Amino acid sequence: MGKIAKNLSDRDMVKGYKEERTLESVFLESEAKEDRKKVTAGAPEPRENLKLAYLTPEIVTRLGKMLLDLKLELYQKGIVEYDIRLRKEGSNIILSPAEKKKKN
Repeated sequence: MGKIAKNLSDRDMVKGYKEERTLESVFLESEAKEDRKKVTAGAPEPRENLKLAYLTPEIVTRLGKMLLDLKLELYQKGIVEYDIRLRKEGSNIILSPAEKKKKN
């Protein structure tokens, strides 16, 4: 065993080191590949899904904030179970909450 040089940087200490492939590293690489495939295949392109084509990330964020505000308002009124009803009036699309009826 040779003498260990002092005052080396981290980069100099691992210079020339090559990690051996182990069973663990093989599994980790394959899991990382699968995760990348899931991320790229998870969200369809707007062109592929015409129902969501006009919902930009900004619109989705604003809509989400408004729905959260509505949920908090309903909770303060004591309404926990509700549905969101959609209707179109002219060129407007209206979302309105409707309390779910309790089954006895």
